[in-house]
Amino acid sequence: MAGATRDREFRAFFVHQDGLTESIPDYGTTGSGAAYAELFLRDIVSTKKLPTVQEAANLALHAVKGAEIMDPNVGGKAKVVRMSLEGKPGEKAKKTVKIEHIPISDSLDKRAAKRMASILRDMGHEMRAVQQSSRRKRVKTKLKRKVRQ
Repeated sequence: MAGATRDREFRAFFVHQDGLTESIPDYGTTGSGAAYAELFLRDIVSTKKLPTVQEAANLALHAVKGAEIMDPNVGGKAKVVRMSLEGKPGEKAKKTVKIEHIPISDSLDKRAAKRMASILRDMGHEMRAVQQSSRRKRVKTKLKRKVRQ
């Protein structure tokens, strides 16, 4: 949800089921695939440099496509919008929210899905390698204990 603070700054807020609101400083995710989307975004979103509108739309699309692979309740064609405040300079009271739809082509949608599937496969390979490495260490530790006895 978007809103404005008392000092008329435009901000994004997450509204919890009980009505409490939480300011979102950089980016946020909601819905059944939110945890997966956060996982994907954590390493690719830079808090040092703000992305352009198109870069942010692409990041959002990739996060949705990644969550779609992991969660059967997520899916369909992603819709991305940009929200901004419009008004005359110096006029604080008369600002309106402008909602602009960011076009997402079918080919971009499909490319994002393929890229996220590839990233998930790579993550799976890395996780298996870490598991195998830790198993080897446990076996070596057990062998050392037996040798000492």
